[in-house]
Amino acid sequence: MKKFYISIICFCTVFLILLLSVITTSLDRSFFEKQYVKNETAIQTQMTIESLNIATDKLLDYLAGSADDLDVELQVNGTPRQVFDEREKEHMEDVQNLFVGVIKIAIGFSVFVLAGVVLFAVKGNLVQNFYKPYRNAFLTTTIFSVVVGAVFTINFNWFWVKFHEVLFTNDLWLLDPATSIMINMFPLDFFYNICFVILVKFLVVNFILCTVLLLANKIKKKTR
Repeated sequence: MKKFYISIICFCTVFLILLLSVITTSLDRSFFEKQYVKNETAIQTQMTIESLNIATDKLLDYLAGSADDLDVELQVNGTPRQVFDEREKEHMEDVQNLFVGVIKIAIGFSVFVLAGVVLFAVKGNLVQNFYKPYRNAFLTTTIFSVVVGAVFTINFNWFWVKFHEVLFTNDLWLLDPATSIMINMFPLDFFYNICFVILVKFLVVNFILCTVLLLANKIKKKTR
């Protein structure tokens, strides 16, 4: 029973790192600014960088649940208008529900993992109990992550369409580049890059944690 509980904690830790990678990357304003420069977003949207940043702040505040709406009026091609239209707002309501749900799940996992770690730390056998199960959880999820990474690298458009078809029950995510500012703010390359950063962050953090446990386990054995 103890081994099963430890395995559950380890897999929850790995999944928690994935959720935190998604949350921190999705709310990283500096990432958005770099992508705007790379994708020449100001030209594509006919907005200034300053206006783009204002719209982004509003969007990310709404995504995290700290703003009640997406009403933001800015200059677009020299004319004041609402940046996000009704279809975009309806889609972002779905996205917000999903994202806030991810945050709540991450909080729940954090409490569960922290409680388990404290329990075994108090007993004094944290490292030796957790290294192998965590290594196994990391290796399993790494294989899955590499497969997912290969899929979206080969055909990101297919991956992104399937992602939306699985998570959403409507087609509000299908936006017209001729009329939608949002789709021009966030083209396919933007989402490819954000997925890539999330995947790399997830793998690197897990690798570091796994390495720390390995070294701690070796030190523990030498001091016996």
